[in-house]
Amino acid sequence: MNILNANSIKMYNVFKMIPKVLFNGPRAFIDYTHLTLKIIKICYFGHKIPMYGSADITNACNLKCSHCYWWKNWKPSNELSPGQWRMIIREKFKKARVFRVALTGGEPLLRPEVIEVFTEELQNKVIVVTNGTLPLIDFGGAKYYVSIDGTEKIHDLLRGAGVYKKVKKNITGYGGNIVLNMTLNTMNCGCIDEVVNEWNKCAIVMNFQFHTPFTLNDKLWIPFGKKRDEIIDRIIKLKKDYPDFFINTDKQLNLFRSNTWTKECPSWSVISLDNLGQIKNPCCMSGINQPLCERCGMCEATGIYAGLYQKDVEWFKVYDILNK
Repeated sequence: MNILNANSIKMYNVFKMIPKVLFNGPRAFIDYTHLTLKIIKICYFGHKIPMYGSADITNACNLKCSHCYWWKNWKPSNELSPGQWRMIIREKFKKARVFRVALTGGEPLLRPEVIEVFTEELQNKVIVVTNGTLPLIDFGGAKYYVSIDGTEKIHDLLRGAGVYKKVKKNITGYGGNIVLNMTLNTMNCGCIDEVVNEWNKCAIVMNFQFHTPFTLNDKLWIPFGKKRDEIIDRIIKLKKDYPDFFINTDKQLNLFRSNTWTKECPSWSVISLDNLGQIKNPCCMSGINQPLCERCGMCEATGIYAGLYQKDVEWFKVYDILNK
């Protein structure tokens, strides 16, 4: 009887880890099933299969942020039409059965007609990564990731005078689900608590990543060591103070302590496209200039690594948080 009870408890604990979003309908069930099959092929059979997608849907931006990688690779270029993007979506993303696609740029909200094409072709799979300065449109099923890089003073130092107020106005006026994304650097790493305290009622969740440099002398990069470790420890502590507000897992955050994981970066798991629909290698940050991979602070890369190679079951909880 004791053995039966112990096994029942184990089965119950496993069942609790299954994302509730799986039961939101047949489409969600099919999407998660395909993702699970890919993970099995990767982890147990050594396959390298794309799971996610990223697309720079525009070559324009309404800001010129001092820390942004995109401007380091900018060059004059034409824009693709919505029809051209539809063909690329079907050829590159739908055939690969990607689980989610992040729309970036530039500023993707400068091309709302393209976002509409993505949401039509990839229902409930689209993430719009925006600076938040333009009105947030309800595209139906798309989720917004909005950049917040500190208190009003620090955010505006990085992104431009008056930007913070615009972003806050647009977020509070939207009424839909918002994920806040904060890229930590030497200028804003001291105001994490203030940012969390101010924004935890305005968004469903928050995400942290570290600034990725393109040069060895980048003053915004936080070196590996005591200061970075203290920042990570602080975020892990905040996760306990604000349950269900962070989508960083503990294993993912701990990867940021060193660059050991970068030697096996799973960049192959994301199909990254530039504004002409061409593949970017090795990742979404690539272009004319290349990021210093050994100093990468991308949340996407560390999250996938933790899930695939460290069996990070906390991601089951994250999926539910993102879909609450």
